[in-house]
Amino acid sequence: MEKMITLWTGSGLFNIEPGQVVMIAIGLLLLFLAIRKGFEPLLLVPIGFGGILANIPEAGLALTAAENAIHFALKSDATQVLAALAAPLDVAYQAGQAITPELKEAFKVAVKEASYSDMAMANSIAQDFGYGNGMLYNFYSVVIGSTIGPLVIFMGVGAMTDFGPLLANPKTMLLGAAAQFGIFGTVLGAALLDWLGILDFTILEAAAVGIIGGADGPTSIYVSSVLAPHLLGAIAVSAYAYMAMVPMIQPPIMKALTSEKERAIKMSQLRPVSKKEKIVFPLVVLIAVVLFLPDAAPLLGMFCFGNLMRECGVVERLSDTAQNALINITTIFLGLSVGSKLMADKFLDAQTLGILGLGIVAFAVGTACGVLMAKLMNRNMGGLGLGPMLAGALSQHLPWPLHLTFLVHIAMALLALCCIWAAPETVSKPARPKLSIQRLSAPAEVRGVFIPAAIAGFAGFAMCGFFTSIAPAMMGKVLGYDNRLLIGVVAGSIFIASTLGQFLQGRLPLRLRLPLGCVSLMLGVIPIALGIYTQSLALFIAGAVIAGMGQGISFRAGMGAIAAASPVREKAAVTSAFFVVAYIAISVPVIGLGLMASMTSLKTTGITFAAVMGSLAALALVLLIRR
Repeated sequence: MEKMITLWTGSGLFNIEPGQVVMIAIGLLLLFLAIRKGFEPLLLVPIGFGGILANIPEAGLALTAAENAIHFALKSDATQVLAALAAPLDVAYQAGQAITPELKEAFKVAVKEASYSDMAMANSIAQDFGYGNGMLYNFYSVVIGSTIGPLVIFMGVGAMTDFGPLLANPKTMLLGAAAQFGIFGTVLGAALLDWLGILDFTILEAAAVGIIGGADGPTSIYVSSVLAPHLLGAIAVSAYAYMAMVPMIQPPIMKALTSEKERAIKMSQLRPVSKKEKIVFPLVVLIAVVLFLPDAAPLLGMFCFGNLMRECGVVERLSDTAQNALINITTIFLGLSVGSKLMADKFLDAQTLGILGLGIVAFAVGTACGVLMAKLMNRNMGGLGLGPMLAGALSQHLPWPLHLTFLVHIAMALLALCCIWAAPETVSKPARPKLSIQRLSAPAEVRGVFIPAAIAGFAGFAMCGFFTSIAPAMMGKVLGYDNRLLIGVVAGSIFIASTLGQFLQGRLPLRLRLPLGCVSLMLGVIPIALGIYTQSLALFIAGAVIAGMGQGISFRAGMGAIAAASPVREKAAVTSAFFVVAYIAISVPVIGLGLMASMTSLKTTGITFAAVMGSLAALALVLLIRR
């Protein structure tokens, strides 16, 4: 009977805890999603199975030798083992001392906070007493603890990647870059939760959580294993779970941020890419990036090496191995290793829930930013807004403030020239092209809409000219802010808001678009004038955003209304006339503002200008109402 009792008390059923039941259920759920629903099965199957193994009571498959020794010693009152382990873990305990709940918690905290050298010593002592590392822990140490697993995965991914479409259309790189805002947004979100006292995240933990926004599993595993190994399970499960749910997460965001016309755009490869380009590309990327960011060398190096094997064409067997057998074998052990971190006592806490919440925020923000960048690339105003922001950042935080911004501008202009030169022609070239100046026209049947649209366009573009020319001086001499990055952000905010306005106007009723643009312009100049008068930066920025949205709405709606009203043969002439008005507005009034500021003051000039532009917007609105 005694042996039966001993067998029962040593069984998993007797020792199982509620948290382990929950985690086993989560492991089964991951297996269900992978097998039945097809969600990332290559990783969710081993992760789910590893999670089940890690939570089998009394097996200790995911524990170190020291953790196994502490667990069984606390159960069997093996005080000599505890006393030997207490020294390297800095726990106040002596052989023969009673085992209390406080002592169990002290050992648990000590293991969590122990340094690498202390844990190594504790593991050595535990092994001397006959305890060993669990199977899953050994997998983790070899595959992830050494960072070999994610690096091999990256090599395989590189071997499977074709950069031809990117080389044919380099600007698509901006779409991927914009999606990385999900990373930064999540880092800031984690830091905000810590600052508010809701959850505790160090900056390293916040950075590890933020990488979920990159929507890349191996990168998430690699970064978290380096920065916050104790969060690896939650981060990896969050990353792969949300990657698997991309068909559910992304479509609603994309539909909300795009029009039906934009969703119908087809992206095709613009030109054939030569083999030489594909071979040179990974080498150039590797050398250019690692010279600036040596810490990126391991991941990027393996990725570029895999891609070079694919493209060079002389190591097909190595490329095939990296793409298939090697990456598959590594994936098995990588998944089991990640699953080993799904132990109940480490996974089921508020921090894990916070990571899961931040993970979906990261995916959503990354998706939204990628879509918005695509929209931005279809709108010139967005580029005008990013220019002052970039210039402000360069002049504020990097050397040569008077030269660097122009050097960067020249470099970007040369890059744009190369891209234009390489882009294929979309029309056939005439044998003898005839160049002539476009005639301007505003026929009588168009003037009813052209005049109010041109007045509103003039007011909106004049506001843009004001923020790129006079507003920086206004920020420094009137509002009292001399941070060049802040000045660049304020100057660019009106253009970013204009891009948003152009996007929003498509969702407004057709007959209300232009009038609402005029109203927004009128409302925007009020906080601008009040901000200048009261020296309030918040009002000044609010006015820029409101006026910018009005400018975007009125410009886009005005263009559409003029094009719809113009005779077919006169469309080019009428559109050209509208653009002439806009470009005169963004350039000529600022000269008058400079003269007025030299004779009066910046404050008076700014308030007067705001009043005049508001009056023009009101005039345009009156003309529209009277039509």
